[in-house]
Amino acid sequence: MMDAAFAQTTTPERTDSGAQDPGSMLRETLSSVRTALSHDLRSPLRAIDGYSRVLREDYAHRLDEEGRVLLERSAAASDRIAAMIDGLIGHVRLTQAPIAPRPLDLSAMAFEIASELRSSGCNAHIEIEPGMTATGDEVLMRRALTLLLRVATERAALSATPKVRFYGVGDRAVDVFFIEDSGPVLGEVEASRAFEPFAFASSVPSADLGWGDVRLIVQRHGGAICAELTPKGTTAVRFQLEPQGP
Repeated sequence: MMDAAFAQTTTPERTDSGAQDPGSMLRETLSSVRTALSHDLRSPLRAIDGYSRVLREDYAHRLDEEGRVLLERSAAASDRIAAMIDGLIGHVRLTQAPIAPRPLDLSAMAFEIASELRSSGCNAHIEIEPGMTATGDEVLMRRALTLLLRVATERAALSATPKVRFYGVGDRAVDVFFIEDSGPVLGEVEASRAFEPFAFASSVPSADLGWGDVRLIVQRHGGAICAELTPKGTTAVRFQLEPQGP
């Protein structure tokens, strides 16, 4: 039987010289990856989940306490893998999402996101500097800020006094933005790998792929992002977008 990812591969576009177009190669590769994630990996996962459900519903009474605990762990691991696959599919889609740059009020956007986080149960104090602006795609930058603030509040919740601060440094031409939180300090190795998929501490699940998505969005806007230690000894995410110009 032909592999699903192979079956959906189209004839690659070629340049006038006959070489395969690099953009076409990338699109083809991403399409194959998304197909594999959506279908090839989900099929065995659905089977595992189905067997686990049958065991829970029909055979749980035959298991001792340790057996039931192991079964629940298996089900939780299956759910975790499904969430990781969803995250990877979303990450691939981000690489192909169109960008429509326009002036953005990042402060106003952050205030709206903070209000949504509070409505969902966040108890961290969120301080947002007013008047921060940038140029970018509204949909993608809202996604990036939402992920950054969500992770920051989850990290802050691990401290005695949960606090998050979003502020900027610089002028209109070169603005650098920081999202600082009161959570656990990231070590040098953790900070260097924080934006890699699934590299973040398991205590903050949203950061697993969330920060990887943020890095991709920032890079697609011509910017850069990193995690660093502030002079106060707290951890902050620092990001810079393409300069807005005079």
